Amino acid sequence: MASEEENRESRQIDWSVLSGSYVSRRTLLKLMALASAAGITAACAPNAAPTAAPPTSAPATNIAPTAAAAATAAPTQAAPSGAPKAGGTVRIINSGGGTNPIIDNEVLIWSIFDALVQQDINADIHPGLAERWDVTPDGTVFTFFLRNDAKWTDGQAIDADDVIFTFNKVMDPDVQAWGRRWFGTVLDKWEALDKYTVKFTMKQPAAPLLDHFAEQRIAPEHIMGKLSAKELNEGDLRRNAPVSSGPFKFVQLVPDTVVITQRNDSYYMPRGSNDYRYVPWIKQLEFHFWGDPNVNLLKMETGERDAHVLTMTRPEHDRLAQNPNINIQVFPVGIYNYIYMNNENLLFSDKRVRQAIAYAIDKKTIVDTVLGPIGQVQDSFLDPADWAYKPDVKKYEFDPAKAKQLLAEAGWTAGSDGVLTKDGARFEFEAWAQPQNEVAEPIQSYLKDVGIVMKIRPIDWPAIVDELAKPNFVAAEQNDGYEAYPDRRHRWHSSNVPPKGVNVARYKNPELDKILDEAWATTDRAKLKELYWKMQDILVEDLPWVPIFYPLMVQATSKRLNGTEPGALYFVQTACKWWVSDATDPEKA
Repeated sequence: MASEEENRESRQIDWSVLSGSYVSRRTLLKLMALASAAGITAACAPNAAPTAAPPTSAPATNIAPTAAAAATAAPTQAAPSGAPKAGGTVRIINSGGGTNPIIDNEVLIWSIFDALVQQDINADIHPGLAERWDVTPDGTVFTFFLRNDAKWTDGQAIDADDVIFTFNKVMDPDVQAWGRRWFGTVLDKWEALDKYTVKFTMKQPAAPLLDHFAEQRIAPEHIMGKLSAKELNEGDLRRNAPVSSGPFKFVQLVPDTVVITQRNDSYYMPRGSNDYRYVPWIKQLEFHFWGDPNVNLLKMETGERDAHVLTMTRPEHDRLAQNPNINIQVFPVGIYNYIYMNNENLLFSDKRVRQAIAYAIDKKTIVDTVLGPIGQVQDSFLDPADWAYKPDVKKYEFDPAKAKQLLAEAGWTAGSDGVLTKDGARFEFEAWAQPQNEVAEPIQSYLKDVGIVMKIRPIDWPAIVDELAKPNFVAAEQNDGYEAYPDRRHRWHSSNVPPKGVNVARYKNPELDKILDEAWATTDRAKLKELYWKMQDILVEDLPWVPIFYPLMVQATSKRLNGTEPGALYFVQTACKWWVSDATDPEKA
């Protein structure tokens, strides 16, 4: 396997087998684990962040490997001691999410619905509802050959009608479809060639789209086909899924409390058929809603919950890491923390201003003192675990004098109260941030030192998402991502400025557009890496947003829960491999 990964860097990729793999993740995690074991940390910065002090002690944290350590037992045999056991319930702390695969793309959806193709823990692409697929060399035509043994949990066959219906709704502007951010500007035609064959034709080359086909879950046409756009957007199917297609099936929603799912014993991928998605070992998987953070921690400590996995605060991490009954793993998962900025707003339209903001913030001190083992300083616009990450991009080291110089060059001068002014306007803005945001106040203090007033408005994430696409959006301090692939067309291409897409920075650069277009027409890994390095150089120079840090995923799990490998995007991607040590009666579970 290692030799194959090494060879991928230098050979042309067969996109019918693999697209956008995250193959360097395993290597990075091994290096991080070695660094952790050797005591190499970044917790000794000489300067403290303005509003935060380092904790008195930092519990040891294990960096998780991403490859399976042992093979699963044969499904027809009773599990011997130490091998997976069938049965039992796992209770995780999560938002629960919606149950409409057209509208929602969250953890619950990933568990109960399948896509045409599936990602493994390294984001490599494997068969899903499609047993094979062809992609033309220029990436303009994708043909998926569906398996004929996949069924909805009510016994109905999953076929081309379901796929066509799903993409009809994804492309319907009246439907709040998550996947339109990927397919909206490029998908030209989608058609069923027969009951189990579907062809997608693109307006332009779009080779990296295979990654996004893996994220778009297929919806049941026989259940949802007659629903209006309003019913799809707001109706009961966003809370109750009458049928499922994934390894787990929806059972019950207790509003604001828990979503209960159970193993789908009729799932079309039996144990032993692959190493990425199959009939699960556990009988029941419960998604308990987040609620009060302190209550969540207490329930993890008392054993009432089995997993609490997200980008959490340093105190939350440290508290859980001190508990002997909890395993802690920390790993990169393609998440980024930025100061979001609307580049069309007069405050941020000059890149010298955005660069000045980057120089004004001591990111290293913020990470060292506020985040410790759960964050890394961010310099680029890709995760260091990404195969296309460029380590030697331009760096914005902490330099307040340089920040003030750039602001002066952009026409900003200090008023009598020290706040910068230009043409009668004060450099003052409101940035949205989630209430649990730990870095907004240190950033606020650093900006104040160079004459910029950033007011912080606490606002929950769903509300932030709703506001970002509005023309009056100004700024936010927020995480972005869960992106296990280097393509960033949806985020930075000018064609994706709202309302057409999610380029909420309203960033427009013809040179970058050309690079992103060329990348979509390229299947050669070496050429792609060259293009994505250019992409990073341009983004780091222009700074449509200011990178602050990479939030690392903290995976806290009860020691009764086994087989918890990190997923390419999220922990629950590997739920088919989980098993509990106290499972009983495995033959009947």
